[in-house]
Amino acid sequence: MAARSPRLGALAALGLAAATDVACGAAPTDREVTAAHSRASVAGRVTDGGGVGIPDAEVTIYPRDGRPEPESWPAATTVKTSDDGSFVFEGVRDGSYVVAARLWGIGRTQSRPAEAGAAEVAIVLGAVAEIEGRVVDEVTGAPIERFTLYLVSGDGKPSWMPHAGRRGRGELSTADGSFARRDVAPGRAFIGVAADGYVAEWVGPFDAKCGEIVSDVTVRLARAAIARGVVVDAETGEPIVGATAIARFPRPIDGGADLSHDASAETRIDGTFELLGLDRHMRFRVRHPLYVTSDLFEVDAADGEREIPAIALRRGGAIEGVALGRDVRRAPNAIVRATPEFHVEGGSRELMKSVETDANGMFRIEGLAVGRWSVTVAPSRKPFARGETRAWANVTDGETVRLAPDAWSVIPPVGLDW
Repeated sequence: MAARSPRLGALAALGLAAATDVACGAAPTDREVTAAHSRASVAGRVTDGGGVGIPDAEVTIYPRDGRPEPESWPAATTVKTSDDGSFVFEGVRDGSYVVAARLWGIGRTQSRPAEAGAAEVAIVLGAVAEIEGRVVDEVTGAPIERFTLYLVSGDGKPSWMPHAGRRGRGELSTADGSFARRDVAPGRAFIGVAADGYVAEWVGPFDAKCGEIVSDVTVRLARAAIARGVVVDAETGEPIVGATAIARFPRPIDGGADLSHDASAETRIDGTFELLGLDRHMRFRVRHPLYVTSDLFEVDAADGEREIPAIALRRGGAIEGVALGRDVRRAPNAIVRATPEFHVEGGSRELMKSVETDANGMFRIEGLAVGRWSVTVAPSRKPFARGETRAWANVTDGETVRLAPDAWSVIPPVGLDW
């Protein structure tokens, strides 16, 4: 249900409806004053639609084209506005910049272009649309008093699952489970909610219109399930410490993406683990650096709790050697990734393992399943850095494959990542 916002309606009655128009896409008048200085300042003011200064707004400046050398940055890249909404950045080198301002609860982030020396950068913040509602228990209908709220608006789509315990402005505590977001960009919008002991959810999409309220939104959260188990060595039966149980379950979103919600837990000294915050139906694996990753398990915890039979991990095989880079030299402190070339339910990356080479370029990857593996070397520690060289290895249980120097080949610049 959509209704005219009383607050925005009052602004219109006072002749200040331009506040809504500005926040919904009409560009404010450009009052930049540019001066040529090798070391200048950028100053301006953040106001609401009625021209009243907004204090404590967060204002950030960054280069319009690329990122300059650190010494070319102003003394501070983020400042807070003063009582009258004014701000200033000192020590800005000549160049083109973008100045962005935001304040929780007052519209979305607004930005303006600015040249070094600009003295009157005007940024207007104003509410664009609002969403109000309540968070309740799916079964009892009782309000959930403490939760974390997320928003995706402006025709965006959720690409991640909400999580509870986020510190700061997203965490709410209300006796009746109510919430209100007054910074919704026009267009399709989604509300995400997470709370301890419940399964996180996205709800929507909602048609958010400028100056209107989407009201009576009810977010119903299901009680989370708990799964308990123990991980042991397949040969000795001894508990495995430091294994990670990772549960994953799909959460399709209307008008959004098919997301997966993950939960993980590490085994204790006795090999036991406890997975919390789960859907009643889940799939999970168990991983450990020295053991073969387990098969994919299906778990049904319809009654809210489930004891999982002991999970036995086997040692598998290993690959070791000296990693060579694109220049056919040893690659110290590089990332070596092993990816299976055989079919794995859930995708080959479920079994992928990586290690860092030592100062001499040496590495050893353990806990590999039987089959053919692709081994790549990437000089960067970034998660998805492209591999520069590749070798192949056929792994068998209980054996170590040692890669010879001539096993490595250079990966063409345009090709597979790993």
